[in-house]
Formats: sequence, structure tokens, C-alpha cells
Amino acid sequence: MKFSYQSDNDHRNKKEKQPSLQGSYRFHNLMRTSSKKEVTRLVFYRIENITKEVKVMKKLILVLTFQGNK
Repeated sequence: MKFSYQSDNDHRNKKEKQPSLQGSYRFHNLMRTSSKKEVTRLVFYRIENITKEVKVMKKLILVLTFQGNK
């Protein structure tokens, strides 16, 4: 008698290939499939981008408030 584990693997692969819509779900998949080093690098990269955006917004707010005071 021959046993096949192929069907289980196929199901799992199809499940992982589905496009993920939510960020948290995407992050969860990332955590599951990637190494910790990769994940931390990506998280720090994202945080870096957010801080840059915040700095730009702060400058923009300062410029706009000074223009409003004139």
C-alpha cells in the first residue's frame, strides 16, 4: 500500500499563496516564513520610514503655522 503526503503539502502551499489583505496578517505570515533577522531588519526599516515621514510633517506644520502668524 502506498501513502501520499502530497495532498497535505499542496493544500498548505495554496493557502500561503493567497494574497493577504490585512497588514497584520501579512506581518504574521512574514514572521512564520522569514528568519528573525530578516523580520527585525524589515521592522526597523519601516520604523525608520515612519520617523522620516513624521519629521517632514513636523517641518511642514512649523512652516504653515509661521505663515499663518504673519
